[in-house]
Amino acid sequence: MDESLAELGRLVHTAGATVVGSVSQRLERLNPRTFIGTGKAEEVMELARATSATMVVFDDDLTPSQQANLEGLLPDIKVAQWWKP
Repeated sequence: MDESLAELGRLVHTAGATVVGSVSQRLERLNPRTFIGTGKAEEVMELARATSATMVVFDDDLTPSQQANLEGLLPDIKVAQWWKP
């Protein structure tokens, strides 16, 4: 997981953005509404606000509804995903 997050950080940096934090979670089952658990979504929201982040990037595939639900929890913050072929 650390290697994957490091690679994601390099990609974000290459795209011209700055990584201001990182959060990870191991799940037995994905939350169909937000991908991550409710508590983890709150943690991401708090970190984004505390760091004045404008974007949150996920290192996994999100469904369009998961992305929209997360953006609903994170007003004014873009939710993106790193797509791995």
